[in-house]
Amino acid sequence: MKSPARLLLSGFLFLFAALPLFPQQRKVVADPPSLGEAERDYRNAQQEWLNADPNLEADFLKGNPREIHNRITRSAALKDEMMQKKAVYLDLVVAHFAETRARLSSAKGVDLPIPEMRQRLEAEQTRVLSEIERLDDLIRDFSQDDLYAIVVHNMNAERAQLAEVQLSLAKQIRSLDSIGNAQDAIKRIEARDPLDQKLEAISKVWEQERESVRVQREHWKNYYAEMSREVDGGKSPATVASNSPAVNPVPAPASAKPRVTPPTKAQGPAKPADFEGKWVYTSSPNAWTGFGEPVRVALELHYSGKTLSGAYTARLPGRQDVRDLDLTLSGEVVSPGKAVLRWISKTPAARGELTVQLGGDRRLLLERTTSSDTYVPRGMEVLVPQQAP
Repeated sequence: MKSPARLLLSGFLFLFAALPLFPQQRKVVADPPSLGEAERDYRNAQQEWLNADPNLEADFLKGNPREIHNRITRSAALKDEMMQKKAVYLDLVVAHFAETRARLSSAKGVDLPIPEMRQRLEAEQTRVLSEIERLDDLIRDFSQDDLYAIVVHNMNAERAQLAEVQLSLAKQIRSLDSIGNAQDAIKRIEARDPLDQKLEAISKVWEQERESVRVQREHWKNYYAEMSREVDGGKSPATVASNSPAVNPVPAPASAKPRVTPPTKAQGPAKPADFEGKWVYTSSPNAWTGFGEPVRVALELHYSGKTLSGAYTARLPGRQDVRDLDLTLSGEVVSPGKAVLRWISKTPAARGELTVQLGGDRRLLLERTTSSDTYVPRGMEVLVPQQAP
């Protein structure tokens, strides 16, 4: 029989031998994304949202409520993910710009010592020229007979090398003069328009953009929530039965309607002649989709028997710019309250299609559906009739 001490030692040795068999948990620390990776993730999420359900706004008043709710939920999740990744990207942009600004500030006032550098080059050039003169004197002193031919040949080769050095020094002096002139010009510009002010203005633009993302994220959540309520006539989506048939929803009372929604059909289907008129965009957080809120939109349509014609002018945000559109329209009414218009742009040369849906309240849902040029972005706006002056 083993003693208690031997049993304790045996147990310790068993545990020590079995220790490698137990998996060890390692703490994994994810590295933050780089600026390029964050932008790529944001752009990919943006494209996924744009391409996931481009016809949601056009279908949400006429589809099966349960199916429309599922589509709204999916679009809302994709949009929220896109806004979250955009916030990460903009946080990195602001941080990167702050680092760049700090480096520029630390380098401010550091100038090249142009006069001292030029003085050293001129001194070296003087020495080389004096060496060339010395060789010229020696070459003249030697007799031109064959006895000294090799010596004279070597001296001429050395003189040619010194001449090349002198030419290189002259070029360096001219380059220094150009650098000095540019440096002086930068100082004059800095005195008139300080760099710090420009950097401060750029920094504020990025910070404002970052803050606007947080506000827009809440607006988009409210937008999709209001769409869900509008599908059910102002009621909560939870009140729709799972086996409910596809019916046209009853419009919500005026007091229950959201402040800005796509046009309703409360006053009956629109007639083709009702498409004639002028519409404009008025700023509202829930009345557009695209890269950003439109700066300006104007639509003018004319109806002549069977066809519609007119013009669409707009100033819309692009990926990283603002784009001016001037489109010539022609098309026809395809169903009560809906028309398909083909558009042509001269600058840039492009063509495509857009759809318009006219509600009984004369508001108009315009959606740019196709384009042969990416300059014309996809998206939609809710337009209101232009008031007579």
